[in-house]
Amino acid sequence: MFDFAIVDPKTTPDLERYASNRRISPVRVRSVSRDSYSEKTVWSGISVAYSSYKPAVINGIEPATVPRLQSLIMGHLDQMEHPRRPVVAFATPSAASSPRIESHL
Repeated sequence: MFDFAIVDPKTTPDLERYASNRRISPVRVRSVSRDSYSEKTVWSGISVAYSSYKPAVINGIEPATVPRLQSLIMGHLDQMEHPRRPVVAFATPSAASSPRIESHL
Protein backbone atom coordinates (compact mmCIF):
# COMPACT_ATOMS: atom_id res chain seq x y z
CA MET A 1 0.00 0.00 0.00
CA PHE A 2 1.31 3.43 -0.93
CA ASP A 3 0.11 6.73 0.50
CA PHE A 4 1.41 10.24 -0.10
CA ALA A 5 0.67 13.87 0.70
CA ILE A 6 1.95 16.98 -1.04
CA VAL A 7 2.47 19.74 1.49
CA ASP A 8 3.35 23.37 0.72
CA PRO A 9 4.34 24.99 4.05
CA LYS A 10 4.07 28.49 2.55
CA THR A 11 0.29 28.18 2.34
CA THR A 12 -0.38 27.63 6.06
CA PRO A 13 1.89 27.99 9.13
CA ASP A 14 0.49 24.70 10.48
CA LEU A 15 1.84 22.89 7.43
CA GLU A 16 5.33 24.24 8.13
CA ARG A 17 5.11 22.78 11.62
CA TYR A 18 3.81 19.50 10.11
CA ALA A 19 6.80 19.29 7.74
CA SER A 20 9.29 20.25 10.46
CA ASN A 21 7.91 17.56 12.79
CA ARG A 22 8.71 15.05 10.06
CA ARG A 23 12.27 16.46 9.74
CA ILE A 24 11.60 17.96 6.31
CA SER A 25 13.63 21.13 6.06
CA PRO A 26 13.87 23.90 3.48
CA VAL A 27 16.91 24.25 1.24
CA ARG A 28 18.36 27.29 -0.52
CA VAL A 29 18.25 26.96 -4.31
CA ARG A 30 20.17 29.18 -6.71
CA SER A 31 19.21 29.74 -10.32
CA VAL A 32 20.94 31.69 -13.06
CA SER A 33 18.98 33.74 -15.57
CA ARG A 34 20.28 36.42 -17.93
CA ASP A 35 23.70 36.74 -16.33
CA SER A 36 22.33 37.12 -12.82
CA TYR A 37 21.42 34.66 -10.16
CA SER A 38 18.60 34.46 -7.69
CA GLU A 39 18.30 32.45 -4.53
CA LYS A 40 15.13 31.26 -2.84
CA THR A 41 14.06 28.85 -0.12
CA VAL A 42 12.33 25.71 -1.32
CA TRP A 43 10.71 22.95 0.73
CA SER A 44 11.67 19.82 -1.16
CA GLY A 45 11.88 16.55 0.70
CA ILE A 46 10.36 13.14 1.20
CA SER A 47 9.63 11.32 4.44
CA VAL A 48 9.56 7.56 3.88
CA ALA A 49 7.58 5.65 6.52
CA TYR A 50 7.34 1.88 6.43
CA SER A 51 5.72 -0.47 8.94
CA SER A 52 6.91 0.22 12.48
CA TYR A 53 10.37 1.43 11.44
CA LYS A 54 11.57 4.96 12.15
CA PRO A 55 10.81 7.17 9.11
CA ALA A 56 13.69 8.06 6.78
CA VAL A 57 14.01 11.54 5.32
CA ILE A 58 15.41 12.60 1.96
CA ASN A 59 15.84 16.40 1.95
CA GLY A 60 16.90 18.74 -0.83
CA ILE A 61 15.34 16.98 -3.80
CA GLU A 62 16.18 18.89 -6.97
CA PRO A 63 15.64 18.13 -10.67
CA ALA A 64 19.05 16.39 -10.80
CA THR A 65 17.90 14.02 -8.01
CA VAL A 66 14.73 12.82 -9.78
CA PRO A 67 16.38 10.21 -12.07
CA ARG A 68 17.81 8.37 -9.03
CA LEU A 69 14.90 9.03 -6.66
CA GLN A 70 13.49 5.51 -6.98
CA SER A 71 16.83 3.93 -6.04
CA LEU A 72 17.18 6.37 -3.10
CA ILE A 73 13.76 5.42 -1.74
CA MET A 74 14.41 1.69 -2.27
CA GLY A 75 17.78 2.04 -0.52
CA HIS A 76 16.10 3.62 2.51
CA LEU A 77 13.44 0.89 2.60
CA ASP A 78 16.14 -1.80 2.38
CA GLN A 79 18.11 -0.11 5.17
CA MET A 80 14.98 -0.16 7.36
CA GLU A 81 14.48 -3.91 6.91
CA HIS A 82 18.17 -4.89 6.88
CA PRO A 83 20.17 -2.29 8.82
CA ARG A 84 23.90 -2.33 8.28
CA ARG A 85 26.10 -2.78 11.31
CA PRO A 86 27.80 0.47 12.30
CA VAL A 87 31.54 0.79 11.82
CA VAL A 88 33.39 2.82 14.42
CA ALA A 89 37.01 3.94 14.18
CA PHE A 90 39.09 5.64 16.86
CA ALA A 91 42.37 7.46 16.27
CA THR A 92 44.70 7.46 19.28
CA PRO A 93 48.27 8.71 19.58
CA SER A 94 50.84 5.94 19.82
CA ALA A 95 54.09 5.96 21.78
CA ALA A 96 55.94 7.13 18.65
CA SER A 97 53.52 10.08 18.22
CA SER A 98 52.14 8.73 14.96
CA PRO A 99 48.38 8.26 14.75
CA ARG A 100 47.09 4.72 14.99
CA ILE A 101 43.64 3.82 13.76
CA GLU A 102 41.73 1.00 15.40
CA SER A 103 38.52 -0.38 13.99
CA HIS A 104 35.92 -2.18 16.07
CA LEU A 105 32.85 -3.88 14.67
